[in-house]
Amino acid sequence: ETTANYKLLRAYVSKLLALSWRFATLTVVGQNGVDHFGHEFAHKAQSDVLLAVGLPDGRLPTSATAEACVHMSVQQAKFVKAKGKGIEAFSIGHNQWTRKGLWAKAVKLPTRRPLFVGEHVLMEEQLGGTGADACAPGMHGIAPSQSSQRWNDLEAEQLNPTGLKLKMTSRDLVTMLAKTAKEMGRDRIGIDLQIATRLLTRFLAEHDSTPFAIGQFLAPHFPEVREPE
Repeated sequence: ETTANYKLLRAYVSKLLALSWRFATLTVVGQNGVDHFGHEFAHKAQSDVLLAVGLPDGRLPTSATAEACVHMSVQQAKFVKAKGKGIEAFSIGHNQWTRKGLWAKAVKLPTRRPLFVGEHVLMEEQLGGTGADACAPGMHGIAPSQSSQRWNDLEAEQLNPTGLKLKMTSRDLVTMLAKTAKEMGRDRIGIDLQIATRLLTRFLAEHDSTPFAIGQFLAPHFPEVREPE
């Protein structure tokens, strides 16, 4: 998935191998599937090669291209040989969607984080629907190419992922924090549930939008804070 991950895994497995018998002739290598894996190792694909792959979360538009690149790299390595031969590839990731025929085994990790608004918008039929495609939060999945296409369609309509023509930059956030700190008589403040609610309420009010259930919307992002019963 990333250069740091594969280097750590390569070092760990290699050190485990160093503790084994000398006739265990396993070679451990690793490369970045988004960058140079295809150029340096795809031509070495043989039947005795096992490929362990970490997949970026292609449900997010910012990671969709990376997951698609990893799929392409694995496909190049897998189909160098004749059908039914060649490498065995195993994957691990959060996206519940799986490319058929590519993996010998695909392990799906549970999604523990709060879902992004963009996920609700891009996969409305799964997370907001009640039909055959509906699923529990965290069990949703989408092909990375489809995620990118839906995102591009939103941009073509000049909409952001929330479906609103509102945008807050990091500079806007710093300015609002400074103003709020001054109102509270402090030099500096952090962002907790109370401050986040205050900032978002002000931001929406300044853009002639009606703040509604902001505390309920933000609460999942501050799990250490429990709302009073």
